[in-house]
Amino acid sequence: MNNVANAMTVLILLKSFTTLSFAQNNGVFGYVVDKKNGERLIGANIYFPDHDRGTPRIIMGIFYFNK
Repeated sequence: MNNVANAMTVLILLKSFTTLSFAQNNGVFGYVVDKKNGERLIGANIYFPDHDRGTPRIIMGIFYFNK
């Protein structure tokens, strides 16, 4: 069962990255980690005060911010 869930997660991420690769190329891509243990933070929000904009919930700790 875990193998199926892991495979589905990978497929969803690949589809997301494919979609993003055809989008505008002006942006920031990365992931958010916990400073203490290095684990990715799932469901975090990113805010860029200089731009007064942010990103919605992050999936699997990965975010993409498009200018």
